[in-house]
Amino acid sequence: MLALKKALESHPIVYITRDIERAIGLSPSIENYYIVSNHNHFAKSIPPNPSILLIKEGEKLDTRELLEHPETIKFINRLKNPGLLVFKNTPQIEKICQIKNWKLLNPSAELANRVEEKISQGDSVVNGYWIPRKNYFLGSWLKKGGVYPEYTLRLYRNGKGRLPCKTVHEQAEVDGEVGYLKNDLLHYPYINFAGYLAKAEIYTDLTARLWRDQSVKINPITTLKYMIVMPLYTFFNIYIRHLGILDLFPGFVWALYSALHFPQAYLKYIKIR
Repeated sequence: MLALKKALESHPIVYITRDIERAIGLSPSIENYYIVSNHNHFAKSIPPNPSILLIKEGEKLDTRELLEHPETIKFINRLKNPGLLVFKNTPQIEKICQIKNWKLLNPSAELANRVEEKISQGDSVVNGYWIPRKNYFLGSWLKKGGVYPEYTLRLYRNGKGRLPCKTVHEQAEVDGEVGYLKNDLLHYPYINFAGYLAKAEIYTDLTARLWRDQSVKINPITTLKYMIVMPLYTFFNIYIRHLGILDLFPGFVWALYSALHFPQAYLKYIKIR
């Protein structure tokens, strides 16, 4: 919960839903969490809150109609860099957000429909699916550098898959066959660059402890490997071979800090060995 509150400090979230009951699982009293919904019978029991906008119309509006309502537009546009959430995404909702330059945090409507379709196939022999993940970094989507499409196994049948819980970027283990989906899973892993650096510190700590568990030797060869060879190889592999240069400044930063992972982890390993 503390991590969520910290994230909301710079990135407010607006949940738009036709039924406010869906949105109050997270307390509206949390700063920078906003709700837009219909003024229904249940809403009457909620104390007045400036973070909640209740639309009063003759009939209940659906999510698309709520998004297009003048009061909603005014409510959202007064916020700085908000992210929008809806209960179920649709192509119409995506178009509205695109026209108004609003950031929609839901997975794409096409991906959501595809997932529902696959889940409904109860007799399918496929028990899991790889989903192409697109990473948002420093204000843009990374399309090169070997990180797109970054396939991740995050959809599997209940009881047929599990996470080993051994490393940070591990994949699920699935019993039986796995397939592939073509629609992107939009990934917003970092609130800002400071958030990226904080995670980088965690990853280098984990790598250092892993090397300690593996009893990696400290000698001129390993020092050369992790202080020079691996950083240079990683940078040129991402930035040149996999065309990270085409992602412009974000691509350069991604390649640079990916390369710096090895010397940073190695220096930490020397300290804790």
